Amino acid sequence: MTTPKDFVAGAKRVALASGRLLRSADRSENVKRLARSWTFLDESRTIPERFINDIFPGIERVSTPLPLAMKETWELPFGERAILDGIVRMLRPGTVFEFGTASGTTTVLLANAAPRGAVVHTVDLPEDAVPEVGVGGVVGREFRGKPEYEDVIVQHRADLRSFDVSAYRRSVDFVLIDAGHDYESVTQDSQLAFEMLRPGGCIVWDDYQPLHWGTVRALNDLSEHHRLTRIAFSRFVLFLDSFTETDI
Repeated sequence: MTTPKDFVAGAKRVALASGRLLRSADRSENVKRLARSWTFLDESRTIPERFINDIFPGIERVSTPLPLAMKETWELPFGERAILDGIVRMLRPGTVFEFGTASGTTTVLLANAAPRGAVVHTVDLPEDAVPEVGVGGVVGREFRGKPEYEDVIVQHRADLRSFDVSAYRRSVDFVLIDAGHDYESVTQDSQLAFEMLRPGGCIVWDDYQPLHWGTVRALNDLSEHHRLTRIAFSRFVLFLDSFTETDI
C-alpha cells in the first residue's frame, strides 16, 4: 500500500534526478528525451494496448528458440524478436513480406519461424540509394549467399515509394513494416501493406516509441480507419484482419 511518505520520497527522487540531468553536459538532449517520453505517455493511449496472449490465445505454449547474438544498436531487440517469432510460428503464414531488410537478422528470423514451403520477401533501398548513415553494404548480409535460404528468402532492392505491389495484391499473409520511420513513409508503407494483405492476414509495425514520432503519429492517424492494437510491453503495433469490434 502506497503511503504519503512514499509519495514524498518519490517526489524527492524525481527532483534530485531532474536536477542532475539538467546540470549535466548533455542537458538539452535530456530535456528532449523527457519531453518525448512524457508526451508519448499521452499520445500512445490513442491505440489500445493488449497482452500478446489475449490477442493470440494459446501463444504462451509456442516455443521460440532465439540466438542471443546482436551486432548493431538498430537491430530488433530481443523481446520483440521473441514476440515476432511466436506470432509467425502460430499464424504459419505461407507468404511473408518485410519492409526494411537492413542486415537481414529479422529476415532470417521470419524465414526460420515460418512453416516449411513459406516464402519471405524482403525490400530495402537500391544499393545506390542507401543513406550514408544507414546500413550500406550490410543489407541482407545474414542470409546472402547462404544456400539454406536460397529458396526461402526473396530479396528486392527497390524504393517502396515506387514499388509495384500488383503481383502481390491480396496475396500476402503477414507483413512486417520496419523501413522508413518518418510520417510519410510509414503512411505510404501501410497503404501498400493493406493492398497486399490477404483476407485474414496480419500486419505488424515496429518502432511505436518516443524516438520515432513519425511512426507514432502515422499509426495514431491510421487507427482512425483501422482497428490497430499495441502489443503490451513492446514497440509493436498490430493489425489482425480477423479482429471484430468486440476484440478491442
